[in-house]
Amino acid sequence: YDASSSSTSTTTKDLNLESTRLIWYDSNIDKTNDTKKTMKEFYEINNFVVFHSDLESCINYIESIKNEKILLVTSGRDASFILTKVHQLKQIDSIFIFV
Repeated sequence: YDASSSSTSTTTKDLNLESTRLIWYDSNIDKTNDTKKTMKEFYEINNFVVFHSDLESCINYIESIKNEKILLVTSGRDASFILTKVHQLKQIDSIFIFV
């Protein structure tokens, strides 16, 4: 994953084997070892993980999902920005905020 070249990253396979999609929105996603470790842990939870660092692309992506539930993960500093836009969407199953 290269945060400097893209605002979105998914697993190498674009096939979700789960009925739930894990989306991580963080405006400061970077390539530190801590971020890489967290990404690996997310892949262990769900085989289809999408990472977004751009708010609008993340919202558009969430709105495009129709037949799956979404587990949204975001940082405390970004929560107020994204939650006001997506909290009412029926595809959002759970929201996790980390600090």
